[in-house]
Amino acid sequence: MVRLWLTGLLGYLGLAATALAQPASQPVKKIGLGAAVQRALARNPNAVAAQAEIARAEALVRQARASSLPSLTANLTYTRLDGERKRGELVVAGANTFNANLQLSLPLVHGQRWVQWRNASANVEVARASAEEVRRQLAATAARACLTIVAQHRAVEVNERARDTAREHLSFARQRFTGGAGNRIDVVRAATEVAVDEAQTQVAVGGLKRAQEANRIVSASFILPGVHPS
Repeated sequence: MVRLWLTGLLGYLGLAATALAQPASQPVKKIGLGAAVQRALARNPNAVAAQAEIARAEALVRQARASSLPSLTANLTYTRLDGERKRGELVVAGANTFNANLQLSLPLVHGQRWVQWRNASANVEVARASAEEVRRQLAATAARACLTIVAQHRAVEVNERARDTAREHLSFARQRFTGGAGNRIDVVRAATEVAVDEAQTQVAVGGLKRAQEANRIVSASFILPGVHPS
């Protein structure tokens, strides 16, 4: 019963290891922690939306300020008649007439527009503070994701080393049993240890894949499936 259970477990874990060991369609690129954070700040939709909100608030400030600034209006008219208009020898209206004028206006008191201007300027400061908070949270999330990847890499390495050691122990136990110096219980215990270490290795590999996917989501990058911060 124990042998059948171990055989089935090892077969299942072998299939899972084969599926996970298949090469990815895209190459793995290693980047540093600082580069990963900068990529997240540059590509994440929340950061981009926060910067766009600042630009929108600044545009509203310019719109509110426009009505409080001086305005200059220029007019030019040209009139063409079929001929000069005369009264006797005196020309009353020429055949070609030009008329030009400039008008400069400056609002001295415009309380409503001034209040709108001030409120729009305050909204810019709010948008900048919100964008800074988004960048801070995003940087912390990206750094946490990268450190999680590093920790998962170390966990995979430790579990793989333990699995390899357990396999060597199983091979040694089988050799002892074959030579008559050991017993079947030692072989079963060593096989159980191999199965447990293999399961823990696959759990660590799955955690690594999830951490890498979380890092790609944060940085809005879907072209680096194996981000491994150095």
